[in-house]
Amino acid sequence: METRNFAARAGRRSAQHRKIAIFGWLAFVIVAVFVGGALGTRHIKDENQGNGESRTAAQVIAKAGLKERATEQVLVQSRGSLRAEDPAFRAAVLDVQRRV
Repeated sequence: METRNFAARAGRRSAQHRKIAIFGWLAFVIVAVFVGGALGTRHIKDENQGNGESRTAAQVIAKAGLKERATEQVLVQSRGSLRAEDPAFRAAVLDVQRRV
């Protein structure tokens, strides 16, 4: 009993003509690689890479023309009984800030 669907016929033909099937697939892959290379790639803008709310926020920032500046955050934390209001702690923070 012979099946009539396309996949079965293609599989049977490929099994009967192995060399043609293998070299045909190799030729197809080589042509596809060269065509893909000739077409090139498209680069997606940073603001279009996210999804949902993060993408919307990135697009709003890009439309506003805001530039991302290099920033650094330093956490200065006291140990022991010093508090942020203590003059010694404030002096230490100002000293670190001046050095950085």
